[in-house]
Amino acid sequence: MSRRQSPCCFPKASAYHEAGHAVARLHVGAIATTVEIHPGGGGYTHGTPNRWPGRGQRRMWTWLVVLFAGSYAQAFVSGRSLERVLITSGRLDLKEAKPAIDWLVARGYAGSSLDVLGRTHLATCAFLALRWEAIERVAAALLRSHRLTARQVRALARTS
Repeated sequence: MSRRQSPCCFPKASAYHEAGHAVARLHVGAIATTVEIHPGGGGYTHGTPNRWPGRGQRRMWTWLVVLFAGSYAQAFVSGRSLERVLITSGRLDLKEAKPAIDWLVARGYAGSSLDVLGRTHLATCAFLALRWEAIERVAAALLRSHRLTARQVRALARTS
């Protein structure tokens, strides 16, 4: 390898975290985006919820599934508790989720933040059960190349 570090420096957990986000975006009907992981851990799924499918509460619920899909996939593959993943590597996702959670509660779509988290938990677990093979394919490709284009993510998510 040239100046890049060896693949062992790209943690499997980070690959699954970013793959979870990327496949979840497609699952909820959002556009595919570039995704990458970095040496020493961490990664990035490009894109914002600005061009998100749906309006109002549907948009908020789908955004939450995408935000939590990364941490859920990471927790599953790493064997760490979901709570631990959410407060460490998922803390930015959790911070980004807060406005959506508050919005849903303020408009009466859920009785409390805990209600939102409970519903999001069920939806995210259902997503993982349906699309786990796609997440594995995207994560494996990320571990090999460290960066995938939106086109590559779409192709990997569709392959059966």
